[in-house]
Amino acid sequence: MKKSNDNSTKSNDNNKKSNVNKKKKHSFGSVFSIVLYMFCGAVCGFLSAVSLPEENAFVWWYIAIVCIVLGMLLQLAAHEAGHLVGGLISGYGFGSYRLGSLMFKKENGKLVLKSYSLAGTGGQCLMVPPEPYDPEMPVMLYNFGGAIANLILAALAFGCYFLFKAPGFVEVILLSTGVLGLGIGLINGLPLRLGTVNNDGYNALELQRDPESKWCFWMQLRLAHLTDVGVRLRDMPAEWFEMPSREKLKHSHWAALGVFVCNRAEDEHDFEKVRRLGNELLENADGMVDLHRYLIEGSLIFAELLTEARPDEIERLYTKKTAQFLKAASKSLTVIRILYAYELLFKKDEKAAEKWLQKFEIAAKKYPFPADIASERELISLATAKAKEQS
Repeated sequence: MKKSNDNSTKSNDNNKKSNVNKKKKHSFGSVFSIVLYMFCGAVCGFLSAVSLPEENAFVWWYIAIVCIVLGMLLQLAAHEAGHLVGGLISGYGFGSYRLGSLMFKKENGKLVLKSYSLAGTGGQCLMVPPEPYDPEMPVMLYNFGGAIANLILAALAFGCYFLFKAPGFVEVILLSTGVLGLGIGLINGLPLRLGTVNNDGYNALELQRDPESKWCFWMQLRLAHLTDVGVRLRDMPAEWFEMPSREKLKHSHWAALGVFVCNRAEDEHDFEKVRRLGNELLENADGMVDLHRYLIEGSLIFAELLTEARPDEIERLYTKKTAQFLKAASKSLTVIRILYAYELLFKKDEKAAEKWLQKFEIAAKKYPFPADIASERELISLATAKAKEQS
């Protein structure tokens, strides 16, 4: 027992050191993006004051806010469209297009609307990589396509503003679209680590300085596509799921692949393997983004609940920041399942657990990935069975 506690303490110390290093890496990107967004907001506010009439200022300011939000939505939509166009030009196939929680994807040859959100992202465009894998496959235009689209739309908005006379509220939309386009283009184009995720520029930089990670990038897109069409991770070839070396885990794309390896073990219900791989990632994967780090901690909590259920280990993993992330990402079926098991098996609160179960059923109706739904249902059943054993 003492040996287990010692290992837990050592793991905890390693995690703390890793978190300190991670915070240092992320601090500049996070601060830069926040400051730039605040500056863009201030500029939009100033330009609105200049463009709108002075009469009924209170009403016009409401209109200005709506116009600025509209400009932001236009730029977000353009950003993901830029990834789409960049991917198509590069020979990729269409996978899905998401803006906020609204996702468009193909099912049986038809475009359907689903609901899906990912913490730390305002949208996402996933493409299907060309097959077979080619080490020379283009990746830059797909990654930078979003930032390029933002800058193009910004230029068009400024051009329309200066060339054509428009009503005040239209001017605000054009100016906001231009200013926000410059800001979003810079925040996504410059290589930065932003809080829970890496931006497009950083992903492109990783692919440039580590050519081998291009295969890893291709594999991530392939795994996402297969999951999208209903193939579970446990049914994919086992040779695809080998944990990268410690050296490779310093790079974000390899670390993301390592997360898939851990996820497959969870889909196979091999919770001892989940614990081993999850702790290995937390200790060694310096390139892992916070989004994946919190999800791995959630997987470790679930695995612990279904195995030894050591209270001290669960409390070690369920930190304040992890709890905050899980709450923020509670639209995800995976997160709902983790919180269901936590309330049922650790907190022993059946009413709270039942609420999460109801939320799961509501979310599953519009969830875009049938393979994930089947996997999560099985894991929920295991947690329910464990609770019956304990009662």
